[in-house]
Amino acid sequence: MYSALLHSHSGLRYLVLIGVLMAIFTSIKKKPESFNGKNVWALIGMALMHLQFLVGFVLYFSTPKVMFSSVMFESSLMRFFTLEHPVMMLLSLALITVGYSRAKKRTGNASRKQVLYFYLVGLLIMLAAIPWPFSRVPGAWM
Repeated sequence: MYSALLHSHSGLRYLVLIGVLMAIFTSIKKKPESFNGKNVWALIGMALMHLQFLVGFVLYFSTPKVMFSSVMFESSLMRFFTLEHPVMMLLSLALITVGYSRAKKRTGNASRKQVLYFYLVGLLIMLAAIPWPFSRVPGAWM
């Protein structure tokens, strides 16, 4: 089960990135008067992010890379997966959720800007927290 969760969490990251990027591009491209707070890509990006969070939450408590002891701070891999990755991803999730929620309450240019700013900052934090194959954390890739 761990392997299936890990692969689904790793694969779902690309769908999340596509959803968030499309929400950002849609908010840049659309004219303010046609943007009435109903950005479908913003909803898709947020929903995929929440699904990714649920898979990651289950994975967090079943992975051997997470350890709750003083040893965690001695290993950059364990510190990354126990502390850095979840905190940054939760922050990113919160920003994207707040951005969507605030955009829904506004219309026009104000709604478009809410999606653009919150999703862009959330995306930047997300990109920094993803364990890419070229990341600074040795052994973080799968």
